[in-house]
Amino acid sequence: MKSLIVTLALIAGAIWAGTSYFAGAQSKSGYEQFLSQTTAIKPFAFEKESFEQGLTTSRAVTVVKESSAPGAEILLRLAHDINHSSVQLDDNSPSIGTATIRTTLVDGSINSKYDTIKNIFSGDEPIEIITRASVSGHIASEIKVNTLTFSLGESETAIVEETRFTLTNNNSRIVGNGVLGATTLTAADGSSTAISPSIVSFDLANNQIQTSDYQVLVKTPELTAQTSFQNTPITATGLQLGISADVDGEQIDYSAFIDIDALDISSTPTTDTAPVTSGTLEIAGNNFNIQAIRDFHDFLETQSASGQKTLIQKLTGDDPVKFSEAYLQKFAELATKNIELGLNLDLNNAAGNAHAKFNLVFIGDQSETGRDMLVSVGDLVNAIKIEADLVADKAALALTPDIDVMQSPSAQFVFEDQGDQWVSKLETSGLSADLNGEIYPFFELFGGVLEIPFKMWLEIQEY
Repeated sequence: MKSLIVTLALIAGAIWAGTSYFAGAQSKSGYEQFLSQTTAIKPFAFEKESFEQGLTTSRAVTVVKESSAPGAEILLRLAHDINHSSVQLDDNSPSIGTATIRTTLVDGSINSKYDTIKNIFSGDEPIEIITRASVSGHIASEIKVNTLTFSLGESETAIVEETRFTLTNNNSRIVGNGVLGATTLTAADGSSTAISPSIVSFDLANNQIQTSDYQVLVKTPELTAQTSFQNTPITATGLQLGISADVDGEQIDYSAFIDIDALDISSTPTTDTAPVTSGTLEIAGNNFNIQAIRDFHDFLETQSASGQKTLIQKLTGDDPVKFSEAYLQKFAELATKNIELGLNLDLNNAAGNAHAKFNLVFIGDQSETGRDMLVSVGDLVNAIKIEADLVADKAALALTPDIDVMQSPSAQFVFEDQGDQWVSKLETSGLSADLNGEIYPFFELFGGVLEIPFKMWLEIQEY
């Protein structure tokens, strides 16, 4: 019934926008045209209950039934207040020859078996549709659905914030746009799904609906998990997992995180000596092309359907080279220009903190795909930019087994001693790397490896 209210609001707004006359004595004809166009809306049936014609205003009441069958139950009633005076105030400015229709739910008209619907809306009116029709033939409907709060089963609640749409009659084609209110689903165990407000545009004549720029955040409740490492019991409390996605047109950004409020390692007498007491890990990807992801998913489904073999079976089966070529080629197509992968790790103990950040951006080449001109391994390296930072408190590392590693020559090469902290900063640019302020050309580090043809990785050939 909740979705029915929203659906009927869109239907009524679209039909009013599709009518062609309201002014003066023609208001009744406009209402009759409204009713005639509802015959195409299945399974519902719209019927006139009353129409009161006035000099400057008229009022109509429409009954909405479950179907057109004899004896069909009434779902609700819609009231239409039509102002067809010759001069009206529109946004505090006089408007000549404009008719305005305000459509709302008739108070107390909802079918008794849907009594709960009466309590799920906030605001005076569950829905409100304001339709304006000018003498030029331009007609627009502004639709507002107030905030909904309702239950899903016995243990889950949903909140859909205020939703607004505008529909216009553009050369007999109903087009529109609006903002779908933020939605939050919350379960009894504390898990939640939040969807941000999103911009929606649609063309009702061509059944086209487009949604852009919205975010989804899914969180589990705080959990307690137990495991062991080398026979040492480990208990994590306040453990929470989350996934978020930000969709904008044909691109998607995503992130996944693990958050631990407290970590108890039984081999340590107190948390004062535990190597890690809490932490957060976040993995993120930005600017991924949705169509490329769909194509890769479709490829995997097609391959799975042919013989029902797993990926490992195909890679090690009768023709692994042919499958590997196709698989790696499709996988490479995910690498569109400016895709970005990132990792953030934050660990804490009683003595301090350690934070690591890694970011990789595929800049690509000058071709349209960003991959067509990649010939050698050096070309690939040149098309990638990497940034990495690590900052660790010495006192925090002193409580971990890694403190001895920091004294090795390789660690001394990577990390700088900055008093109370170990710090490392890496940034690549083209065919060189900047490590803690020192420049290292890749040709000096890797030599002829950079000249190996890149396509040999995809074609599985020997050179």
